[in-house]
Amino acid sequence: MGRPTEMSLRDLLIEELKRRGVVVIPEVSFRTVDGRRLMPDLVLKNGAEYVVETKLGAETKLLDAMVQLYEYSKHVVEAKGAFAVLFPSELRRPWPTDVIMSIARDAKTEISCIGIFKDLRPSQPFKGNLFEVADWIAGHVLRTPVVEADTGFAIRVLRDAVDYVTASIKQLQSEELEDIFGGKSVFENVLQYEEGKYPLEEMRKAATYLLINQLLFYHVLTRVDASFPVIDEDKIKYPADLQAYFEPVLRRDYSSVFGFDVASRLPDSAVDAVRKTVITVKALAPEKIRHDLLGKVFHELIPFEIRKAVAAFYTNNEAAEILAQLAIDRADAKVMDLACGSGTLLVAAYRRKRELLLKEKGGFALEDHKRFLEQDLTGVDIMPFAAHMAVVHLSLQALAAGHETEKVRIAVWDSTELNPRQTIPAISRELKVAYKRPTLELFMEGKPLEEKAYIEKGAITLEGIGGEQIPLRQVDLVVMNPPFTRTERLPETYKEELRTRFKEYRNLIWGRVGLHLFFVFLADKFAKVGGRVALVLPATVLRIKSMKGARNLWTENYHMEYIISTLERAAFSEAAQFREILLVAKKIKNISEKGVVHDNLKCAVVSLKRLPKNLEEARKMAQTISIKRQEIPANGIYDDELLSLKVVTQGELRICFP
Repeated sequence: MGRPTEMSLRDLLIEELKRRGVVVIPEVSFRTVDGRRLMPDLVLKNGAEYVVETKLGAETKLLDAMVQLYEYSKHVVEAKGAFAVLFPSELRRPWPTDVIMSIARDAKTEISCIGIFKDLRPSQPFKGNLFEVADWIAGHVLRTPVVEADTGFAIRVLRDAVDYVTASIKQLQSEELEDIFGGKSVFENVLQYEEGKYPLEEMRKAATYLLINQLLFYHVLTRVDASFPVIDEDKIKYPADLQAYFEPVLRRDYSSVFGFDVASRLPDSAVDAVRKTVITVKALAPEKIRHDLLGKVFHELIPFEIRKAVAAFYTNNEAAEILAQLAIDRADAKVMDLACGSGTLLVAAYRRKRELLLKEKGGFALEDHKRFLEQDLTGVDIMPFAAHMAVVHLSLQALAAGHETEKVRIAVWDSTELNPRQTIPAISRELKVAYKRPTLELFMEGKPLEEKAYIEKGAITLEGIGGEQIPLRQVDLVVMNPPFTRTERLPETYKEELRTRFKEYRNLIWGRVGLHLFFVFLADKFAKVGGRVALVLPATVLRIKSMKGARNLWTENYHMEYIISTLERAAFSEAAQFREILLVAKKIKNISEKGVVHDNLKCAVVSLKRLPKNLEEARKMAQTISIKRQEIPANGIYDDELLSLKVVTQGELRICFP
């Protein structure tokens, strides 16, 4: 009984490739500049060379496969790309050779492949039987097809890298991690962890994800700005050596991405993991990924449980798109998110403004982009980690267009302290004692003030340490997914402070209110008359007594345009454990002004039968919702396979709201 070998399976692959017109040369030897000998299993020649590595029953992680392929493509200068072919472990079994060959050719057998390329093709995976694999490889060798990037593959590879680096930094303890994420005050007060009970594993992973973000961002930056050198993994002797690359960025305007100094805190023993990660990022070639898809990689890369540990939550991308489509009708709209989190809503606003500008003047120039990021879009969040993510997401819009941005209007601050006509100063390093005004879930009673505990506060650039001050004004749209914190979790001192900050709304505060009510008031403060608010809120705002003040504010001072819920799942954001709604309302008058909002104004009450699958479907849903609200008379109903919609009047909302 013959046992299959990697060689015999490779021979099958060679046979199938030759049948498709590919010239195959097995076991060619190459010498590297440092004298090493590389022997890929196959070299494919048809005008350009490709190298192939095969494995039988390989347990190789995606990370290792990518590193090996990069080594081949780097040192085999003539090669246009490289493939890894991983035969499944079941083919190792001691079956007769003819049985094994039959299994390899079976339509149900999955052989895994990875390809990386030196041209514009993004790195990508493929799975199929022997014939399909041969077709796929031959297609790339003979025709150089145009292909779309697989973001899921990129995310899986990068998460492998995170696991690898994290495993090498087990000795990083709470003090170093506190320092990375903003100090003891953040973990004890904002996140409400007791000392000694920090989620250390999640924090280590979060730190590693920050480093991966930095490497990804820096790599893309080197492709649009030749003044930044490509990282040479062979010159990285210690993890801290990365700072030599990041420092020039800190001196320029691309910065808060690099304000979290993770690399210098990694132990020397992590250097191999760092080098492998640098190679993996190069092999993935993120600059070849379309900018909206690259944004998706950044958005989905960090798992929910890790973001939860350091208080960075995401609004669903498609929900953000629906809000932006319904709430922004002018390309020059000024937009503000006072609980910006990772920046999802601001990026959706950027996309909508760009779409409107393209329709209006047929183009989108550098000055338009700069105006969007430097003047039109403003974000504030209390968590440095979240603000870092927001800056990355907005700045990706610049890198994709090949532009640099002098500043982004993102600040680390407790936004409930803010008022129009106020200015947020440049970021500063403040001791916890400077937090005399308590912030979100801050100032837990009885906690001592410790000299070494500090937080980062203020406006930030991409480096996170010294952005220009941000003057605040009322805006055309306040879009938010505000924090939901029940009143019993808020310290009494902070609740009193909130009531003082929002004293003009005191008649709208009923009983034990949640923190999100104050963000409703905050949105009203910053929305100009004629502007809008667009909010992701718990569905209970429409019925419970403590939110009666919000309902009164909207029905007496706003035209409520859209109330949207979904049947498919309860929430539009990952953090929520309760049903949510999207609400869009146009401000008719200030709370202090007299006047009447007419009863006959129309509101679309919408139930999505499922969440949109992608941004394009979200835009189509929003367009349908907008058109039907205008076309359908009061009490009219519209229904299709995606949504049901009923038009009600402002007067009816006043009556039906308890």
